[in-house]
Amino acid sequence: MSKNLSLAWIIPFLGFVFGYLGTYFFVQQHSIITPNVIGKGIQESAEILSKHRLGVRFLKELEDSSLPEGVIMDQFPRGGDKIRPNQNIFITVSKKPRIFLTPDFLCLKQKDILAISAKNGIDVSIIPIFSQSSANTCIAQNPKPMVDMSRRRVVACISRGMFPLVIIPNLKGALVQDVKSLLRQYDVQFDVVGTSTSSDGCKIIEQSPVAGSIIAVDRPVQIQLQVE
Repeated sequence: MSKNLSLAWIIPFLGFVFGYLGTYFFVQQHSIITPNVIGKGIQESAEILSKHRLGVRFLKELEDSSLPEGVIMDQFPRGGDKIRPNQNIFITVSKKPRIFLTPDFLCLKQKDILAISAKNGIDVSIIPIFSQSSANTCIAQNPKPMVDMSRRRVVACISRGMFPLVIIPNLKGALVQDVKSLLRQYDVQFDVVGTSTSSDGCKIIEQSPVAGSIIAVDRPVQIQLQVE
């Protein structure tokens, strides 16, 4: 009786063991080695995987400026791993970064430059410079407009208007007509004092403020000129 009970217990156990081993060897015999398709193009990879009865699925795309588009950058399962036929290989494919051209900031107001930069994720550095251009407008930029920006950084030079302090030059001996033309360029008011009714051809003998004086041009300035 005890012998029969032992056989009744051993037979199912042996059946389980042989079944497990049979399944293991069956699976091993039908497993294949995953081909390595990293570095290959999509079409070539699909042909290789198809010959091994494997499918291909796109996992994601990654930007890489150093690679052509459509190159396999990664795969799962990895090359060399064992896999059953009719399974899918998930691939990561390269793509070119989106080309972004530098905006043209020239002559734009500073507030508009900041708004455009914020909208497009541009890191902009503002450098104020005194110039004859209108205040708060862009007079130069780097990189120049409409070039490919690999790094979204721009330096914009913004005019602060004319320098507020100037040194009065020596005008003695100069013709009045030449001095008038010079001062009008800088919107400087002047008076001509002399005995001649037409002073343009006369020479200046005295001036106020004197040569070398420093004056501010951000407010009205008046220069008196005395002629012969």
